[in-house]
Amino acid sequence: ANRHYLRIYCIVKLSNDLANNVYENIGYVKHCPKCGFRETLKIKNNNSEKCFSCANTCKFAGPLWIKNLFDKNLLKNLIHHYESDIENQNSKNNKDNAKLKKIFETASIELDDICYYYTLDKVFSNLKTNPKSLDSILGLLTSNGYLSSKTIFSPSGFKTNASLLEIIDLVKNFGS
Repeated sequence: ANRHYLRIYCIVKLSNDLANNVYENIGYVKHCPKCGFRETLKIKNNNSEKCFSCANTCKFAGPLWIKNLFDKNLLKNLIHHYESDIENQNSKNNKDNAKLKKIFETASIELDDICYYYTLDKVFSNLKTNPKSLDSILGLLTSNGYLSSKTIFSPSGFKTNASLLEIIDLVKNFGS
């Protein structure tokens, strides 16, 4: 269990205006444990809010960061750096750099304005069937007009603007 974290260096700026701007990026996720409905909210309305889909009582997560997670330009620069580093380093560093490069590539195309994700095992456990490949599910969502991407948070995770019910509906009809 090594190499399970990234060390990050940052510059701290002291500013009331910058601190106040942080609150624009903080919110809540409303989640229905029964049907899987999820929604991002700026404020938590109340703890007993009903689900739009099935009328079950929803749960709330937060406060948490609900806006873009990544600086896409920084990620592109890091990818370029690791591509050139892989060409110029020994084989041990090549493996480590290739792993980091893959994380950065995934993050650079991740739908980072969606703060939650689904996993294949959750989707397919609802269907009581074996999971399809992540790439095939992403292709299915995209071909049906939804945004979709892998996420760095789980190897079987994906982000999409489709609801869980819409995902399940598409997967049920996949190949039929």
